[in-house]
Amino acid sequence: MKKLLILPLLIFTAFNSNAQFKALGVKLGVNYGAADIKEHFNSGGTDYTYATEEADVGLAFGLFARAKVHHFFFQPELLASNHETRMKLSSIKFDSLMQLKQTRVDIPLLFGYSRKDRIRAFTGPVFTKLTQNPVFSEKFFRDELGSVFNGGTWAWQLGFSFDMGPLMVDARFETNLGSLSDHVQIKGQNFNFDHRMNTIQVSIGWDFVH
Repeated sequence: MKKLLILPLLIFTAFNSNAQFKALGVKLGVNYGAADIKEHFNSGGTDYTYATEEADVGLAFGLFARAKVHHFFFQPELLASNHETRMKLSSIKFDSLMQLKQTRVDIPLLFGYSRKDRIRAFTGPVFTKLTQNPVFSEKFFRDELGSVFNGGTWAWQLGFSFDMGPLMVDARFETNLGSLSDHVQIKGQNFNFDHRMNTIQVSIGWDFVH
């Protein structure tokens, strides 16, 4: 994790050797993520369906910096974020709703184009490190449902932002390049599936350099 945190600094330092330092600030936003999962499996002779029920809004906050060369810029960020998804585990005997809550550290490394400093378009990779993933359920599976998320994965973001004085407004779309999880464990048995999430994030930021 420490090596990963050094990566944005190294890229920013190399880029900044020929660049103009443009921004340093804080940001706060909301995430809305949607996953499309519907899997069928059998455990102990009982057929189950494991499917996405509903996605909820989560929060994101952290730091950003920006350096610019001509009309191009590099913007590394360090964010803490959370995402919530409701899953439904169904069988002929019962239905169980589960609330999956992810707490993550996200490191976007964004490259973009700006004809004018106030309006920007960008894209770039994001490393996501999962720090917590508690599962809350209304049924006994709360104690029998194993960890369903991998520790870390890469995603890709694209979006745009604009400034109103020191206030920045940012909107972006994120899609996972790797699987957030590849199985669910129930009663000690692993059942394979590919969990990827698309996320829309809207945030506001404050630039202390402006």
